[in-house]
Amino acid sequence: MSRQKERVDPIDYGAELEKELGAEEFNSVVIIIGLVLKKYGILHRPRTCKKLFKFMSEMVYHWDRQNKKAAENPKK
Repeated sequence: MSRQKERVDPIDYGAELEKELGAEEFNSVVIIIGLVLKKYGILHRPRTCKKLFKFMSEMVYHWDRQNKKAAENPKK
């Protein structure tokens, strides 16, 4: 039995994000991210982009956890 991951069509992610953020905000975010990737020369380097977004995803996850912990244990 193959252990390949099922690939998700990026259009599916886009539709979900557009629903969550709203069309205008989604389009703005995508354009800004695309311009940043172009500016730094990584727009056409898929492996680097994938690593970058995995890194950012982990960073956001940890920032969120830290914020939740800080809210649960406010300093006196």
